[in-house]
Amino acid sequence: MKNSPIHRPRRTEAVRQLMLWGLVGSAVVWGVLEFFALQRARYHGWRNRQQAALPR
Repeated sequence: MKNSPIHRPRRTEAVRQLMLWGLVGSAVVWGVLEFFALQRARYHGWRNRQQAALPR
């Protein structure tokens, strides 16, 4: 139609996009935290093995 108003995306579409990006962001943050927790656990295990090998 010639004189029809310009259609904006629905508000629900904006909310859906916001929820999607929030979910992706939360997953990334969770993955980074899990990675650092794993590295910390590996470091402490390595340090305990190194200290156990030291002569007393």
